[in-house]
Amino acid sequence: MVPDCELTRPVHSDMSLRATSEQLTNYFELVSHGMCIFDGSLRFLWANRQFRDLMEYPASLCKPGTSIDAFVAFDCRRGLYGSADPASIASELKIELSALNSSRFEIQLPNEQIIAIDRRRADDGAFVFVCTNITSTKRNAERSNQDSAIIRQLADAVVLTDLQYRIIFKNPAYLKLFGVTLEEKKPHYLPPHDMTAHISYEHFIEDMEHAISTLGRYEFELILPLQSGDQKTIHGTLMPRRDRSANHVGYIGLYHDATHHAKDRHRLDRQDRVIAQLTDSVVVADHAGRVLDCNPATTKIYGYSLEELKGKPFLEIIQPVGEQEEPARIASETLRSGQSWHGELSLRHKDGHIVITDCIVQPFYDENGKHIGRIGIHRDITERHRANMEIHRQNLIIEHMWEGVIVTDCAGKVVKYNASASRILGLGSETPESEKAHDLLQDIAQQVAQYGRYEGTYQLGEKNGGFIHMECLAMPVLDQAGKIDRVVSVHRDVTDRVRNQQEQKAQAERLERSRRLETLGRIAGGIAHDFNNLLTPVLGYAHLAKQTYLKEASPETISCG
Repeated sequence: MVPDCELTRPVHSDMSLRATSEQLTNYFELVSHGMCIFDGSLRFLWANRQFRDLMEYPASLCKPGTSIDAFVAFDCRRGLYGSADPASIASELKIELSALNSSRFEIQLPNEQIIAIDRRRADDGAFVFVCTNITSTKRNAERSNQDSAIIRQLADAVVLTDLQYRIIFKNPAYLKLFGVTLEEKKPHYLPPHDMTAHISYEHFIEDMEHAISTLGRYEFELILPLQSGDQKTIHGTLMPRRDRSANHVGYIGLYHDATHHAKDRHRLDRQDRVIAQLTDSVVVADHAGRVLDCNPATTKIYGYSLEELKGKPFLEIIQPVGEQEEPARIASETLRSGQSWHGELSLRHKDGHIVITDCIVQPFYDENGKHIGRIGIHRDITERHRANMEIHRQNLIIEHMWEGVIVTDCAGKVVKYNASASRILGLGSETPESEKAHDLLQDIAQQVAQYGRYEGTYQLGEKNGGFIHMECLAMPVLDQAGKIDRVVSVHRDVTDRVRNQQEQKAQAERLERSRRLETLGRIAGGIAHDFNNLLTPVLGYAHLAKQTYLKEASPETISCG
């Protein structure tokens, strides 16, 4: 029991409150702290139940009149003072109590409970001990210190804020990440305050509060310009910070440098855009050839959408045609062995027509180098294949032409020729005729370069002493710049035609000669006829004159005549 005392406070001028020692004892039993009173001679007077429970003193010890030496001896027996002598500990304690009016210290009991003891001297010389169990507070402080030490060593930036978003704690990684110095006295707030131009701080706070209320967190990115002209990308995550009573007291912010990640993401996005815009089909498949993904060009080339192909073997949906089944089988076996394959495949389009593709298929690996599938690039070469077939047919036609076809460069050097050119001009052999042909081709190239074309005839000597008559037509082939890249000349043997022309000319000359003789004969006959026509009357008149003369002349005259 504590001594009777009186507590008064003015309520009305004529009223007061009085509490007895029994009432005060009952009140102190309800206090959560342990309380103990020793008199001026350090003899035990009173303690509440919480004191006995906290300090684990036996009831036999907590009796009025017990000296403090007994309490010290009990504490020494349970190891609170190590191996020290109880008498010396009690002596030091008495000296300390007589010297100080108040003091505070902490002890750890054998049950690992940590007790804070406040000692105060009353006006009458008595000593009041107030004991508080601070085990949880101490443990929390230790954990908080440990957490702070861990947070300070984290590579990621960590900040704590109050409800006004003002930063109240930041670890060194934050200072390094955002370039904030410890000497700066101005308050700092959650980024991106004064750190971004594409969103206002008010909109940022509004978006953050909405995301936290719906998702429990808010994730964002900050773009910070650097002095080098480059940019730093910072990824941030904000979450509400709560006390032990789950009251919202602020925010926790986690930040890390995501520049490399952002660059990798932008690079991958750029690659995805490039692949999406490719005109070649790109197909990603697993080990069994089942389609995982493809670009839009696949649909354009084969007619099947990603939804129609996904999860299905590629060559079962887009089937090889005819003899292409064997190359497709070889390609599949090669790919299963982890090797690459390159070749042409004739595959059937969704609408039934045949698509010829140049295919490159190779193993596909993840970021750890593990083989996870295959990737195929298909280029539609149907038109090119048709063009090549047409060129091949044209080459066959040119090769079998009776005329000689020769391709030279702009200086007249032979690049290509057909069999007829070899037969006629002797190309491909080292003969005098071949040397003359090369000289001729150089002259033709010069004529084409000067006049834009060449058309003429020439003669080649034969072993029998005769000549071969040739006719040539040459045209230029221009490059993209409009300059002469090649000269194509066609050489035709016109010997038979020339000989026929010569024979026809000789025949015509002979015919013309005979016609002239015939004309001369006709002229001569006409002249003779005309001359006879002129002589006829002359002869007639002469005959008449003779007859007249004979009739009129005497016989003697006639005989004399």
